[in-house]
Amino acid sequence: MKDKDNKIKELKADEAEDILKKRTELSILYDFYGPLLKDFQREIFELYIMEDYGFSEIAKELNKSRQAVYDTIKRVSEYLVEYEKKLGLVERFDNEKKIIDKTRDIIFELDESNFSDSKARILELIERLDS
Repeated sequence: MKDKDNKIKELKADEAEDILKKRTELSILYDFYGPLLKDFQREIFELYIMEDYGFSEIAKELNKSRQAVYDTIKRVSEYLVEYEKKLGLVERFDNEKKIIDKTRDIIFELDESNFSDSKARILELIERLDS
């Protein structure tokens, strides 16, 4: 019985982790693409993602049906993923951040003995940012 309970707890923990990961990803996508949504979509999505409201709470607050709220959140989530597939702003931002971090690391490692090598690596990273 304990094994079964532990498995259920593990499954619930994994499920909770997946939900949290998905919500975090949607939140990041929303930061980039939220302005492309309609006002009512942003309002519903912000209550769901940012304020952690449930479907019923949002429906009550906005005088909508629970199904309408669910459909809007599902549709907005799909839109955000599709925007990223087409525009790639989050991916580009992540790549640029990695390059900036690498450049910063190289700068902190700089000394006179390896200056020319470091300079070449920095210029290479800057070139990657520029492309």
